[in-house]
Amino acid sequence: MRILRFVRILSVKLLPEIIRSLVYFGTKGSEIYLMNKSEILKTNEWKSSRYVVQEHNAERAGLHYDFRFEHNNTLLSWAGRKMPAANEIRGFFRQSDHDISYFDFEGIIPNGYGKGTVKIVERGTCLYKIENDHISMILYPDNGNRYEMTLIQLKGKGDPWLFNNHTISRPEFWKERANYKLAPIDKDVWNKNYYVTEKYDGANYFMVINDKGKVSFISRRISVDGNTIHKEDQLIHISSQKIPKKYWGHVIQGEIYHDRGASFASGILNSKPPRAINTQNEFGHLKFVPFDCDIESTPIEKRIWLEELCELEYIHQPLILKSKHDLDNVLNRGGEGAVAIDLNTGEIWKIKKEDYFDLIVVEITRGKGRNKNRLGALIGKDPSTGSLTNVGTGFSDSQREEIYLHKERYIGQKFRTTGMEKTDKGSIRAPRFKDWHPESDIPVYEYAEGANPEDVEGTKYAIITKAGWKK
Repeated sequence: MRILRFVRILSVKLLPEIIRSLVYFGTKGSEIYLMNKSEILKTNEWKSSRYVVQEHNAERAGLHYDFRFEHNNTLLSWAGRKMPAANEIRGFFRQSDHDISYFDFEGIIPNGYGKGTVKIVERGTCLYKIENDHISMILYPDNGNRYEMTLIQLKGKGDPWLFNNHTISRPEFWKERANYKLAPIDKDVWNKNYYVTEKYDGANYFMVINDKGKVSFISRRISVDGNTIHKEDQLIHISSQKIPKKYWGHVIQGEIYHDRGASFASGILNSKPPRAINTQNEFGHLKFVPFDCDIESTPIEKRIWLEELCELEYIHQPLILKSKHDLDNVLNRGGEGAVAIDLNTGEIWKIKKEDYFDLIVVEITRGKGRNKNRLGALIGKDPSTGSLTNVGTGFSDSQREEIYLHKERYIGQKFRTTGMEKTDKGSIRAPRFKDWHPESDIPVYEYAEGANPEDVEGTKYAIITKAGWKK
């Protein structure tokens, strides 16, 4: 059935395009930087390289795209009418190899078959593996995305190939981050109404296991151009393991963390795969802590269902906390805190230990979206270290309006913020505006929601009461 389906796709969708492309491209390529077509030998393993996509507006062949990647000191080259989008297959034709120097070429080709203009539209690094009649590729463009591609050789005049883009543009399983409520450290969650586990300081990812057991790690975040962010290559020590069959076809959500902290984990995840792997070989591997899955059940039943998965190396269940003493132990060893799920309402509470920090306002930024034309964030400087922290939460709407309306009043003033701890660069993690420092010499305004700050201009205090305003 799969073969018949493939033949139908080829005949109905791709054959007309291949015939048109053959008329345009034939077996020729650009007449500068040209080399003979080299034999593409099997690699039997993944290799790293670089690639480029050039938009070529040629007088004879018309507008098309040239895809090239470096292999054995030459640029293997293909041409097609358009690069394939996510989940799309397009017909491409193998072109003559090009000299390595053509990788950075942009400009005008003055004469010959390729006469026209060339512009680079994308380039980056890649991993590739060459097999009998196809080339598997993972592209990492400079803009931070990731694409899974396959070039499949067909038999026919003009050296035709299918260029297949396997990338998922936006996963069906994607969902918003759980709406956590911040709870004080002394919140009473130590009873049968709550399921409490340690909160791990890392990055939120989906572990996607397809119906054949292949693992992908996809960020909960979506890239700026709407694509998914994959990191299974940085997590090859987990994604290459044999997954028990009961988990095939399921999606598991969890936290990726490193014993050295969130910044170290982020550095590994944002590195190219070869560097990420080398770093982990030297400093220890990233780990995955699952906390949710796509089965309909209670948190405790989900934990039981995930037990077999957590027997694999580098995957483990979150630590269950049964008392305030357990939470204190987590905090004393440098842990982030706890997550408490109300088993009756489904509410999720985040319990963290917070500290107070005093900062000085050095800049006031404009907000976006619903905060347009009012305060977006205060940029605060630590008076002892000079490090900067962007504080954008903790303000009421009226505070945002007042501060942005009278920016000159607040520059240089001292304010207090809560936060977790300081990063390696000295900024405060998870900062939240608390109040103005007693030493500050600015009027203290507390505006009722929806009130006009101009109504209390010049007053020292404005106190919110149930009746409205009291000056």
